Amino acid sequence: MNHNYEYFITIAESGSLTKAAQLLYTTQPALSQYLKRLEKSLGVELFDRSTSPLKLTYTGERYYQYLLQMKALDENMRREFQDIK
Repeated sequence: MNHNYEYFITIAESGSLTKAAQLLYTTQPALSQYLKRLEKSLGVELFDRSTSPLKLTYTGERYYQYLLQMKALDENMRREFQDIK
């Protein structure tokens, strides 16, 4: 699974860039830049930055749900390929 998906999921679940950075063994500025690039590429805001802890916007919640589905599909595919092997 793409690390970027894990980055977003960890930020969403921890509610904090600082906490997420610690969990992901990276820096808060690096995660902040990642999030800015992601939002720019999608053309939407994913987090309401006026709250603490960070809260997902409606679009952010939808993105989070899609990522969870993609993660589950990726895990199922890998499990199936291991079984085939």
